[in-house]
Amino acid sequence: MSIFEPIKKAITVPEQLAGVLRRLILRGELGVGEPLPAEKKLSEQFETNRVSLRQALQMLKADGLIEGGQGRSWRVADFRSQGSLRLLPDLFMAQGFSAEVVGIIDDFMEIREPILLHVVRRVGERSSALQRSRMRSRLVALQGRIDGGAPEEEIFVADLEWFESLIDAANSLLLGFFYRPMSEIYKRSASYVAGFWSPVTCEVGGDLLSYPRAFWRIQALLEEGSWREAQEVMRSYMRADQAHLREKLAWLSGAFEGQEGKKQDKEVR
Repeated sequence: MSIFEPIKKAITVPEQLAGVLRRLILRGELGVGEPLPAEKKLSEQFETNRVSLRQALQMLKADGLIEGGQGRSWRVADFRSQGSLRLLPDLFMAQGFSAEVVGIIDDFMEIREPILLHVVRRVGERSSALQRSRMRSRLVALQGRIDGGAPEEEIFVADLEWFESLIDAANSLLLGFFYRPMSEIYKRSASYVAGFWSPVTCEVGGDLLSYPRAFWRIQALLEEGSWREAQEVMRSYMRADQAHLREKLAWLSGAFEGQEGKKQDKEVR
């Protein structure tokens, strides 16, 4: 029996305070340059002590969301120019499928194909037998959920976990730092993103690969050391997936434009 036990993580008061303010900033309810209430007033409004409040404010400063402190008043910073990738999961959770978020998804789709093709190459060049075995285990788990008729959300998360194992097997800190925030976004919002996502079929050399056969083909090719052929399968799958997602994004963009038009009509009236 291990002497170490898992830590049961509770959300601390500073984390809760930072979470509330973070959502207000990322939703635009607190605008860039807008001053925050004085610390005394904020602590009274939150009914908490100033030590916890200051810890929360330092968290937000580290995220590039506010600036000030040390005798200066706190103001909302421009996170779009000062923030980092780690803000993306919080931005998605705060805004939902807003026009800005849809734009981020669209940008991500543009760059993920070359990134994943590079990942496949790195897996072929750098991965260990143990890492490829972990990839296979994740793929077996994904197939098991599909065969067992699991809810779409569970299949979606298992899909993400296989891609995460692929990233890990590339042994690249840079690729991991870039890709994991997007994966975290999808995981944290899996309950509604899963309905937006659905598996696709791709064609490789005249052979139609239904989901998740493309992943099995990539897995087998990487285990054989044929990473160039694995790249071709990944490229075909990504392009089929991109075409499918673009249809959904076009529908969402149309919905946003319709909502904005109704809002403008009301303002005119």
